[in-house]
Amino acid sequence: MNIKRTCVVVALVLLLAGLAACTRSLTPSDKATQTSPEDVASEEVTSAAGTEVMGQLFLLATQTAMARQGISAEELPEVPTEEASTDVAPGTTETAPVEGQEQGTTTAPTPKPTKVAVPTATPGKPDTYTLQQGEFPFCIARRFDVNPHELLRVSGIAPNTTLQPGTELKLPQTDRTYPGNRTLREHPTTYTVKSGDTIYSIACLFGDLAPDAIAYANGLQPPYELSLGDELHIP
Repeated sequence: MNIKRTCVVVALVLLLAGLAACTRSLTPSDKATQTSPEDVASEEVTSAAGTEVMGQLFLLATQTAMARQGISAEELPEVPTEEASTDVAPGTTETAPVEGQEQGTTTAPTPKPTKVAVPTATPGKPDTYTLQQGEFPFCIARRFDVNPHELLRVSGIAPNTTLQPGTELKLPQTDRTYPGNRTLREHPTTYTVKSGDTIYSIACLFGDLAPDAIAYANGLQPPYELSLGDELHIP
């Protein structure tokens, strides 16, 4: 019984295929160059109808073969669908780029401003010191934090002696310091240059201040010339 049904289905498929071929061959060859829009539309409809009939017959034949083998439509394997591939490596997560940030670059840390170093008020205790214009022994004793009387003694200078610039003093190398307050004026501050001032005499006015520090703070170069009314930064 099943063999007969199969034969009938195959015969119907062959018959309909022949009818479709005959329908397309009935078009006269001499009308190939004068085909009207209506003929083209009719031919497309006929072709579509033949294709639909062929599809139905193929489906019927397939179902018949499945019925013979005892296979149902639910047992047909599903066709796997391709998933969208990604370029993210396993074990990693992809993060969205931040708007306004250039990818693949890092922001350099902002450098901290460097602090300008100013020489200390007492840069050390040399063995000797040569007096400059506007300086005197007690000024030098305050600056280097030594005992003024010991300074005069080791230098061989009598008290109340007027000394000229260029006089060389010997600084005592003992632990005896200046007896009293070395700072005569508070600083840092500003100072307006007066007549006869030098960076050495201005340093003596403040007591513990070194003239090199005044020159450094104001960008002065030797011979450290000053003008009346200049305003100096006193560190």
